[in-house]
Amino acid sequence: MAKAKKDLHATLSQVDIVIELADARAPRLSQNPMLLAITRLKERIVVLNKADLADPVLTKQWVNVLDKPDAPCFVLSSIQKNTVKPFIQKVVNYCIGVDEKRGRKRPKPFYSACIIGIPNIGKSSLINHIVDKPLAKVENKPGVTRQQRWIDVHPKLKLLDTPGILWPRIETDLEKQMLFLLGCYADPHFDVEEAALTLISLCNTNYPTLFKDQFESPSNDPLDVMGCVAKRFGCLQKGGLPDLQKASLKLIQLFQTGKLGQLSLEKPTP
Repeated sequence: MAKAKKDLHATLSQVDIVIELADARAPRLSQNPMLLAITRLKERIVVLNKADLADPVLTKQWVNVLDKPDAPCFVLSSIQKNTVKPFIQKVVNYCIGVDEKRGRKRPKPFYSACIIGIPNIGKSSLINHIVDKPLAKVENKPGVTRQQRWIDVHPKLKLLDTPGILWPRIETDLEKQMLFLLGCYADPHFDVEEAALTLISLCNTNYPTLFKDQFESPSNDPLDVMGCVAKRFGCLQKGGLPDLQKASLKLIQLFQTGKLGQLSLEKPTP
C-alpha cells in the first residue's frame, strides 16, 4: 500500500482529472480520507459505484449531498455495460466544460484521468466494461489490482487504473465490520458472526420488515434471524441446531450479491 501511495503522488502530475469510486451502499465510509487529501488540487469526479446493489432512494439522497459544482457526483453500476459508456462521455463533457469555463486551450488532443478508490470498489470491472474486454483482473476480493497502467477508453480520454489504497488504520470496529460487509476489507480470521450481527442491526434500523419479508423471521432479534437463515439454506449442525458460522457467511453473501435486496448501510446526515 505504501508503494501505491507513492506511485499515485508521482502520477497526479500526469493527469487532468481524478475519478474516485465509492460504494453507493456506504459512500462516506468507502471514500478514503487520505485520497481526498492527496488529490485536493485536482479536478475531481465522485462516482457512486455498485448502485444496482444500493437503496435507490438513499443513493439519490447521497447524490444531492455529494454533488458539487467543482466535483460532480455520478451514479454507476460497473457491472451493467449500458451505463458505462454514457458515463465516460459525461467525464469527457465535464473536462471540456471545465476548459471552456476557465478559457484553457488544451496542449494535447486528449484528457487523462486517474481512477482511484479503496480496494475492491469496482475499478477493474469498470475498465473491462469500458473497453468491452478483460484487460484488468477482476476478483471479488480486495487488493487484486497490483500496478498502474494506462488504458485508452475514448478518443479523447485515457484512464489510469491504480491499486486501491486503504487508510493505514481503521478507527472503529463498526467501520471495519462495514468494510468487510462491502468486501473491501480482507482478513482470513475476521469474526463473520460479529459482521453478520452488524448487518442485521443496520438492516433493522433502515429496513425494519426486511427479515420478516425475506425469511419469515418472527422478530428482528438476531438469533431469530440467524435461525431462519440457517433453516432456509440448510446451515445446520447435527441435531438440527443452527450453524451460526455458515449462516453468517450465507447472510453476508446474500447482501454482497444483492439477493437480500437493494440495501444501503449508510444514510446521509443533513
